[in-house]
Amino acid sequence: MIKRNKGSTILATPIIWVITIFIFIFFIVFMVRVLEPFTIYQKISETTLKYIFVMEEFGCLNKKEKEALQQELAQKGLDISNINIYATEVEKEYGEMVELNIEYKYPFKKTVFNNTFNPQYEEDSINICVSKKGVSKR
Repeated sequence: MIKRNKGSTILATPIIWVITIFIFIFFIVFMVRVLEPFTIYQKISETTLKYIFVMEEFGCLNKKEKEALQQELAQKGLDISNINIYATEVEKEYGEMVELNIEYKYPFKKTVFNNTFNPQYEEDSINICVSKKGVSKR
């Protein structure tokens, strides 16, 4: 197959393929970085859903359960110092609303190109808020 290619085609084809592969890899890495906040939201949301069921059963979120919630979020790779948990702490009677809100400040590094091929990273904070409501079944 190479014998049929003559002159600059032998050199140009591999160079074009390498450049195309590098551009493709760049876009894949860039898209994964953009999707990171959505995966963080999903981790927080599934944990919040678990604990809203606990709150519905017992009518509130006590201090021990709140600490367990923080530990579970830490096990999922989240920084505890960036997490704020607002929950119904007073026991609610049957039929009253219980609420669980979790706010997470996610440090997102944006890639910026300022008229050069050399990327610069700017850190920006994204507030990820998950709110769940339920009804006490206590």
